[in-house]
Formats: sequence, structure tokens, C-alpha cells
Amino acid sequence: MTEEELLRGRFCDLAEKAYGENRYVFSDFLNMAEISLLKSIKEISYMPVTLFGGVEGAERCMARFGSEALFGYTQDFPIACILAEPIAPKFSDTLTHRDFLGAILNAGIERSVIGDIIVTENQAYIFCKDELADYIAENLQRAKHTALKTSRPDRLPQALYRTEERTVQVASLRPDCLVAKVWNLSREDANSLFFTGKVFVNGKELQNNSATIQSNDLISVRGYGRFRFLSASPTRKGKLNAAIQYYV
Repeated sequence: MTEEELLRGRFCDLAEKAYGENRYVFSDFLNMAEISLLKSIKEISYMPVTLFGGVEGAERCMARFGSEALFGYTQDFPIACILAEPIAPKFSDTLTHRDFLGAILNAGIERSVIGDIIVTENQAYIFCKDELADYIAENLQRAKHTALKTSRPDRLPQALYRTEERTVQVASLRPDCLVAKVWNLSREDANSLFFTGKVFVNGKELQNNSATIQSNDLISVRGYGRFRFLSASPTRKGKLNAAIQYYV
């Protein structure tokens, strides 16, 4: 049995458990490929599924099986946020997403219990399963050579994900054109991302590199980042100026 078949079976089991026990059931944090697979399973269409990662715009999300209409009550996602930051900022290394993630994994914590890690000004907002938040906070003591302190913030910054408006000039609104231009890739390299299952539009895997992108579509590419297509206007030379919102 393949890994995809095992995961498909796991999703079906979670849906059946929620239905049979008449209660909400939650998955671990899912990556883009896992979310895309979940959305494709027609066998669980009887069970409402909601995705959330602890903050609006999160890429890694938990799946909640069930709904208020079905069960007669609502239940929040069991997601906590930990703020990790240098004890002595003046003497700290420059820390990246990879540094914080590496420190978490080195503490023996599985990737599936960790959601997005958002790094701003050398500090990280780490979304995780609520039941493991205290353990993670106690064991996340160092990243690279920098000693860390952790806390549970009372509120999140209003704009946790930083974005910037950009304009790229493309021949058409084909997704391979946009991906190539945004990340300065050759068309051949951009197309290979589609054929290897690394491109997602609105959370669904897209292998059709000639599909038409619509306004407000969110394009994510594993290993590169993501951007939202906003609009396009023609140039005098017959090309298009595409306005995008790029996640920094």
C-alpha cells in the first residue's frame, strides 16, 4: 500500500470516527499535498471538513471533521501559538525559519504537530498542537548558537504574514508563465514543478500548467513560496502586467 493510500484511509477513518461518535475529530497539521489529497476524497463528502492553521492565511493546517449543523455545538481548533525569541537580541545569530524548525525537530518533536513557523525580526511565532505547547516551550532552548526564551502571546500581531505588491510582465496568465516570472525561472524549470506535484492553486495540486489563473487565486510552490494573483492589464506590446501579492 502506498503512502497516499495510507493517508487516504486515515482521512476516511477520521471522518467515520466523527460521524460514528457524533463529535469533532481533528487531524495533525497537514502540508499542501496532504490538504490537496483530502479535498479530492469524494467518499467523505458526507462529513463537513474545515481547515485552519491557527491564523488566517496559514499554509499548514489542521482538518476538523464535523460542523455545528451536524453536531449541534461548535469546538475550537486545538492550536496554540508559542513566541520564541533570543534572550539577548544584541548578541544573537540571524535566525531563519530553518533554524527554528531545526531546533524544534532536534528536541524530538515531530513535524506533524507543528504548523506554520512565522519569523519576524529574529523571533518566531510557532503554531502547534495545544496539548504539546508546554513541552515545546520548555524544550525549545536554543537555535544555532542563540539561547531562546519562549512565551504564549496573548494576541498575535495584526499583520503576521508580510506581503508586498509586485508587478510582473508575462505573455499570458498561464500558471507556468507566472511561476517562471515570479521566481525568475526558465519555462522548462517552471514546468518541471508542475509535473513533480509542487504547485498548488487554492490548496489543490495543479499539474495542468496551461490552466487559466483567476483573480484572487493563491499560487503556492513547495520550496519557493506563494503569491496571490490580483489582476492584469495589457501593455502596448501585447503582453500583460500582472499585479500580485507576494508573501515575503
